Amino acid sequence: MTTLFGKFKRDVARLRSSHNAAPVVLVSVFVALSGATLFGCSSGETNRAYNVTIDNWTVTDASNLAVAFRMTNDGSQPVTPKCDVLAKDASGTELGKDVFTYQTPVAPGATPPVVIHLQVGAGLSGRVDKVLVSCSALTSDTSHLGGSDVKISAVTNCGDSYGAYDPDSKSWYWGACIETQGLAPSTHVTCTEVALDSSGKELTRNTFPGVTLNDGTVTSYGQNSTSFPDTTKQIAMAIDTVTATCTL
Repeated sequence: MTTLFGKFKRDVARLRSSHNAAPVVLVSVFVALSGATLFGCSSGETNRAYNVTIDNWTVTDASNLAVAFRMTNDGSQPVTPKCDVLAKDASGTELGKDVFTYQTPVAPGATPPVVIHLQVGAGLSGRVDKVLVSCSALTSDTSHLGGSDVKISAVTNCGDSYGAYDPDSKSWYWGACIETQGLAPSTHVTCTEVALDSSGKELTRNTFPGVTLNDGTVTSYGQNSTSFPDTTKQIAMAIDTVTATCTL
């Protein structure tokens, strides 16, 4: 039952999950003015706000910060957002600000990672208490993709079997490689995989947050998220097939 390839996939998934599990410091969005049209813009376009997650921010020197964040396009059209980045001290005083503009349109459902360097006042980086990022884009798109089903092109066993033994952790685990179709890289999804025996009876299931890679394959995303959960030897050896569904 041991499959080196399956173990490798599981280890990679763990590393990716650990790497991506940076603490969320603050989430902030602009409130779009419904019905407002900016000067010089075509009729029907408004400045739409998008959700932002700050993965992390760190002090790089006495006057600069590195800010890592992700903006999610929950619409149905590509957009090119602008993001305002602000650094404030504990009293709310602004210490530094910048505007970041995406150079490549963000596809529907995509959440591309961004890291920028934010300059604050001379010697003031140590006083920064919080960082805020707000992203918006001019668009006529008013639809939302939340909860939409994702097309699955393949669910494979990543090796010789869906269940295997990990000698490093001395535990059994199971899982599948889920390949999506039509999603851009870095698209966040929620997937449920169901393990079935040879008679079609459900043995166990696992729901996890994930993100798509360049080839459309889903890997787990976030703290304590895994697409290869632990199980018992009995269940691991009895798994005949795995089905999967994903939603945005």
